[in-house]
Amino acid sequence: HNQNNFSFKKKPKKIKKVKSFWYKKYKNLLKISSQKRVLDIGCGTGEFCFDLKKMGFKKIYGFDSDINIIKKNMNNYKNITFFQSNFKEFHNKQQIINKKFDYIFLHGVLEHAFKPSNLIKKIKKLLKSSGRFFITVPSGENLQIKILKSYSWVMAAPYHRTLFTKKGLEILIKKNKLKVFKKIPNKDKIWGWTRGISWLTKTNNNYLIWRKDKNFRKFDFLIDEIFEKISTDLSMEQYIHYEISY
Repeated sequence: HNQNNFSFKKKPKKIKKVKSFWYKKYKNLLKISSQKRVLDIGCGTGEFCFDLKKMGFKKIYGFDSDINIIKKNMNNYKNITFFQSNFKEFHNKQQIINKKFDYIFLHGVLEHAFKPSNLIKKIKKLLKSSGRFFITVPSGENLQIKILKSYSWVMAAPYHRTLFTKKGLEILIKKNKLKVFKKIPNKDKIWGWTRGISWLTKTNNNYLIWRKDKNFRKFDFLIDEIFEKISTDLSMEQYIHYEISY
């Protein structure tokens, strides 16, 4: 066998390209074109803007109020226009002033606004007459609120200033002379069940200590999964997701 100079090369493992949560959610909802202009309001760390780029959009804009996040986004993602602003002035920023958008996205933002109707008005000014914008907000009728009341994560002040029911959101949209074009089924999960229970039972200090234990964190996750499964079975969506048009 010493005379047999065989060499074996290991086959490289195929790396699975996992599609992100947002990519899978929107890929079949949007009419993708490199000519369409899109805006993500409250873009956070920029992953969704990057997903839009992977879908085939070229004219992508994202803004957030956190300047440090925007700086990181500008370093991490190329050929996407990121800018910092606040919700009072973003529509007049140099990067987007006098521009109209085909798609505008408002994910988990409207519930933070001091005046939700004013934010909708600003979005409307930026939207093309044929455009669409997408709203996602926590449902004010979800199971966690029904059970934990003010101790629900969704109710935690000062993060969520306004809670929306479907009817309430639809009234707000109609008030601004827009309409719900499509109600998008939503199976997104709201976490924080055990944390809310710890607030309710006044054991939050203990909870923070328990969370340091790996096994407790597994238990914590399991409890969340059980309650989220119950929510799904009861058809109590944790989030409202609408496509809005003129």
